[in-house]
Amino acid sequence: GCMSTDTAIFEVLSPFIPDFDLIDSIACLNESNIPLSGGTPSGGNYSGPGVSGGVFNASAVGIGRHPIFYNYTDGNGCIGTAIDSFEVVDIPNVTLNIPTDNVCVTETNVPLTGENLTGGIFSGPGVSGNNFDPSAAGPGTHTITYAYSDGNCSNSATDNINVSDEPVINLVTSNDPTTCGGNDGNIQVSASGGSTDLQYRLNGGLWQYSSFFANLTRGDYILEVRNDNGQCI
Repeated sequence: GCMSTDTAIFEVLSPFIPDFDLIDSIACLNESNIPLSGGTPSGGNYSGPGVSGGVFNASAVGIGRHPIFYNYTDGNGCIGTAIDSFEVVDIPNVTLNIPTDNVCVTETNVPLTGENLTGGIFSGPGVSGNNFDPSAAGPGTHTITYAYSDGNCSNSATDNINVSDEPVINLVTSNDPTTCGGNDGNIQVSASGGSTDLQYRLNGGLWQYSSFFANLTRGDYILEVRNDNGQCI
């Protein structure tokens, strides 16, 4: 029938609430390694969707607003948590389709167009501002890049420009008609260079792959040679 009592006093501590303010709270959909910072005091850890090892992966969580937590343990072992959020936004849809994609090496200052969004920057061999200089880039296929930013996110697109080399006429031989007023004269052309198969024409007529012209009357003729992509006449 004996009874004894004792008394224990517990001190309930309020956890320390850390501060957390993301330095940049907007992320682009194509970003995958964004270091997290802004939690104070230092020494805590970050958690939330797309967070691993103190890094936020926007491409893993997709477009939208996502909570990020900063967890801090104080000297008493109490855990406090602060919250901020990342807004993941889509990247601009950038396309580039250069209409003048076959040019001759002798041309200069070809305007660059074909971008779907204006205000970006062109770059690549032979590019200065919004112009392309084939003579500076030289013969061959050159990749042109168009980079655009909407103020939050950036994206780019590419297209190719083919620069054709200039053909050279090395030799022209001709045979006059065998009779006065006859039409059995001919012209033979020897040409080299260029970037593709060569085509020939007389007096602005139809282009042909053969370098031999027959059934000609006596007279003066204008001979032209070009690449068969239509460049470098």
